[in-house]
Amino acid sequence: MSETKVALVTGANKGIGYEIARGLGVLGYRVGVGARNGLRRESAVEKLRAAGVDAFGVPLDVTGDQSVTEAAELVERQAGRLDALVNNAGISGETGPGWVQDPTTLDLDEVRAVVRPTSSASSG
Repeated sequence: MSETKVALVTGANKGIGYEIARGLGVLGYRVGVGARNGLRRESAVEKLRAAGVDAFGVPLDVTGDQSVTEAAELVERQAGRLDALVNNAGISGETGPGWVQDPTTLDLDEVRAVVRPTSSASSG
């Protein structure tokens, strides 16, 4: 009998990330649900568990080195290893009332913040 594989999905509290986490769970993976927002993260974990997925929450902000380090340590404690990483996390800028994300009017500094690696990530 083989060991259960472990995956971490960033941005897994909603949308595509949640569906990827659910799909991996259906395939038999134990899934770390990586997300910044604690309430949304735990809600996603509960929904996944209710659907029969072996899921656990991972507080994670991929833009912060300390958060990434702590997430890696938590996955190690919870699961002992990591077999798959799906980096789905992203930022989209302002999300207040009435805001609509339109790629034709997106602020280029926002785009750069999403696609440009941080200085510490690019130095290693």
